[in-house]
Amino acid sequence: MRVCEILREKGLPVSDTSIKSGLKDIHLKGRLEWVSQKPPILIDCAHNPDAARSLAVSVRRLFKDKKIILIAGIMADKDIRGILNEIARLP
Repeated sequence: MRVCEILREKGLPVSDTSIKSGLKDIHLKGRLEWVSQKPPILIDCAHNPDAARSLAVSVRRLFKDKKIILIAGIMADKDIRGILNEIARLP
């Protein structure tokens, strides 16, 4: 999205319709990516507290009151405490 804003600032005609069309079917590997349906296994590469917060919101919506098992791997150079604070409250 930011790229489109910069292009607009430089005078290139990028319409809202074009942006919506381009983003509509986007699929980012590692972002809420289902790797199995039975058992349900979902992966996400949330690497900062904001991304972890978004992940937590999505997991709550997808699994509502179901028990989940969370496996987290976090690189030492990341905000480990901040990330874990966001996902530790999951059911």
